[in-house]
Amino acid sequence: SVASGKIKWEVMTELEVHSSVVIGEDKTIYVGSGNEDPDDDERGILYALDAQTGKRKWVFKVNAPIHATPT
Repeated sequence: SVASGKIKWEVMTELEVHSSVVIGEDKTIYVGSGNEDPDDDERGILYALDAQTGKRKWVFKVNAPIHATPT
């Protein structure tokens, strides 16, 4: 947390994260991940995470790696 300076939670992603996170008005955290391997079916995943718990709200798989910050 900001107050304590301690990590509140961590989340494992299926692919590497190359972007910063975005925090929505409803406090949902959005982060993209990606894989450069053209033979891999999972090339990119956008995650929506609960800011309090880190639990996944939803994921969206795409056919290209996500390297930019979601907007």
